[in-house]
Formats: sequence, C-alpha cells, structure tokens
Amino acid sequence: MRTQEIARDLWDVQAVENESGQCQVLEHLLDLRAQEPELFQEVAAFLRDDLPINGPPPEAKGRSGIVPSTKRLREGISEFRLGRRPFPAYRVLWFEGNRPRQIICANAFTKRDASTPVDALPKAIRLRQRYLEDRRKDQEE
Repeated sequence: MRTQEIARDLWDVQAVENESGQCQVLEHLLDLRAQEPELFQEVAAFLRDDLPINGPPPEAKGRSGIVPSTKRLREGISEFRLGRRPFPAYRVLWFEGNRPRQIICANAFTKRDASTPVDALPKAIRLRQRYLEDRRKDQEE
C-alpha cells in the first residue's frame, strides 16, 4: 500500500492512496475547498501546519465540543474532530504507522448531521490491516 505525504516535521503525516494513486483524504479536502471554504482553511491548516509539529491533539471526553480533538474508536483507529458545532464537522479517520510519530490518514468525511457514514470505520479498519500486512511483507523481504 502506498501513502502520500501531507506534511512532515516532528510528526510524519501521510494519507493512504488507492491502487490508481488517488488519495481519498486529499480529494475530499479539495472538494471541501469549494463547498465550505472556511472549514477547508481550518482543516488544511491543521493537517499541514499544526499536526506535523504538535502531533495528535488531546482526546475528547464525551461531547466536549473542543476542536481539534482526537477520539479513539476501535481496532487501532482514531478520528480527528475538526469544525464547528453543531455542523458541518470534519472527520479524518487515522491510525499510527509503523514508524514512531507517523500518522496515516485513512479516510475523511464531512458530517452534516449527527450520523457518521456507515462504511467509514470499517473502511479505515480494512486499510489499517492492509497497511500493516504490507509493512510486514516488506520487512520479511
């Protein structure tokens, strides 16, 4: 599995590419630029400027409304919570890479209501499993 660099400083921030070299996280961010310019500015600044220097923000406790924040989900997947309350809100599902201080962004979506896309978390889990399998194979070679 290939990844694309978003930014690098103290932390290495990458995003997953599909087989044809497209990156869902970056494509969604470009769509956001046209649809929600203010939210785009916030998300882009977080991914490009803040995250590589400071690493993941503190974990949100319940519905704190503090953004950006991190929420641990399951099976090694966490989410970055960005945007204003109540909506629109922006989410990036991510996992830790195989190197220290490496963040792999799996997928992103805009929340316009309280629901989360049904396929978002299972997709991120599959991408993480594939990433780890590919890295194990690389180490064996």
